[in-house]
Amino acid sequence: MGSRTGRRPGRVVAGLGALAVAVCALLVPAAPAAAHAGMTPDAPFYRSVVTGIAPQVPGLVVSVERTGETVTVTNGTGRAVEVTGVSGEPFLRFGPKGVEENTASLTSRLNAVRVLGAPPAPPPSATAVVWKHVSDDATYTWSDHRTHWMSRQRPPRVAADPGNPHPVSTWKIRMTVDGTPVTVEGALSWAGASATAGWVAPSVVGGLVLLALVAVGLAVRSRTGRP
Repeated sequence: MGSRTGRRPGRVVAGLGALAVAVCALLVPAAPAAAHAGMTPDAPFYRSVVTGIAPQVPGLVVSVERTGETVTVTNGTGRAVEVTGVSGEPFLRFGPKGVEENTASLTSRLNAVRVLGAPPAPPPSATAVVWKHVSDDATYTWSDHRTHWMSRQRPPRVAADPGNPHPVSTWKIRMTVDGTPVTVEGALSWAGASATAGWVAPSVVGGLVLLALVAVGLAVRSRTGRP
């Protein structure tokens, strides 16, 4: 009985240490954890939506992820669909065997950069086309910088009043269906958040880390019998 009672405080302290570590992992940072690698810390507070497709094409479905990070196209038209890149170059084409991407396109290279920074190397030439098979399906999802906010800095209007919703920008993605031009239009907005949303104050984080370290140290002493 005596030995079992003596071990109990060590187990309790060790449990507290593990709990503190878990809390730190959950809180640092809170909101960005919902975003995948490369997204800006504010990404969860942006909203991107498709506002229209002109002309409407039966079987052509276009959607964007809530934050605007990705675009998804489903080609149920039974016809060839080609997505145009940011500089008017061929970017994606949907056919009977799936989807191909022009990896030499400026859009393909830009989409490899997750946030604003050094520009990617330019394609070998303005007309270079290198098609690569990327999907066997009629549905394909890709990251497209036209539909989301890339900078780590907030838009001026958002920075001045982050607690309220604001329109940020509109966007367009052009494509063709059997050579007929189709325009997908959308809008990006700020949903509203506090100036420090998603982040825990450094003093709070430091306190939790210190608590975890102290608890672990006490647990070790309790188990080894050290004073």
